[in-house]
Amino acid sequence: MKIIILLILIHVCYSNVKTTTRRYQSKTIEESINTVIEDLRTHSVMLYSKTYCPYSIKLRRILSKFEIKDLKVVELDKVENMSEIQRFLKTLSGRSTVPQLYIVGKFIGGHDEIKAMDDDGKLLPMLEGGNN
Repeated sequence: MKIIILLILIHVCYSNVKTTTRRYQSKTIEESINTVIEDLRTHSVMLYSKTYCPYSIKLRRILSKFEIKDLKVVELDKVENMSEIQRFLKTLSGRSTVPQLYIVGKFIGGHDEIKAMDDDGKLLPMLEGGNN
C-alpha cells in the first residue's frame, strides 16, 4: 500500500512539472506514466528494458530460468514517450539506465544486482514472493 501511495505522489509531482512548449504532448505523456503506475500496481514482476541492450538481454536470460506467473516486460525502445517514461522510472529507482526490475511495485535492481542475487540464491525467493 505504501508503494502505491508513493507512486501516486511521484506521479502528481511529475505531472506538475510541465513546460509550456510541451503542453500539447502532456496528455500522451500523462497516459504513458499512468500506464507505468498501473503496470507496477497490477503485475507482480515488471521488467523495463530495451531490445538492443546487452544487460537487458542478460537479465531476460536470468529471468527465463524461472517460472514467473505474472511477469510483464516493457521494451522501452518499442513504446512512445520512451524518454519521458525513463525519466519517470528514474524518479522511482534513482537510475536512468535499463534494465530495471520491479517486484510487487518495488525497484529491485538492474542486471548486476539481479545477477548477484541469483548467484547467491536470493532471487528465487523474491520472485516466489511476487507470485503470491
